[in-house]
Amino acid sequence: MKLLLHPLPVRFFHWTMVASVLSLLLTGLFLSSTPEWLRLPTRIMRQLHGSFGMVLIANLAGQIYYYVYTGKFTEVLLLPRDMAVITLGRR
Repeated sequence: MKLLLHPLPVRFFHWTMVASVLSLLLTGLFLSSTPEWLRLPTRIMRQLHGSFGMVLIANLAGQIYYYVYTGKFTEVLLLPRDMAVITLGRR
């Protein structure tokens, strides 16, 4: 049996975020400079870009709800004790 370190909802949120960010990156690049060889309607790309932005926002809301509902929000909070003090050459 394989030991899973992260529960299914966390993995789902992670991969949804990966897909959304990559889609936003690609549609954003397309909108900023359309390649000559790829002639797609700009209207469709704008709709896709907006839709993936909404998916990203809904995903974030789902993550916040999940972590608050399960009480695991302390796993993702960045606290002062988590900050490593890097002293390179300082005394």
